[in-house]
Amino acid sequence: MGGGSAGLVQGIINDVPTVAELIERIVTEARELIAGWLAVVLRWAGRARPR
Repeated sequence: MGGGSAGLVQGIINDVPTVAELIERIVTEARELIAGWLAVVLRWAGRARPR
């Protein structure tokens, strides 16, 4: 059952990173997302302050 369905996606997998590379990509993407959201929150907080 699993082998038949695996055959359908084999042709679209072009990248098979090592575990270390995969973890580095995940950490990098998480840092970028956090930095982006932090910038949004800080902009919002700056506008919310009474002047």
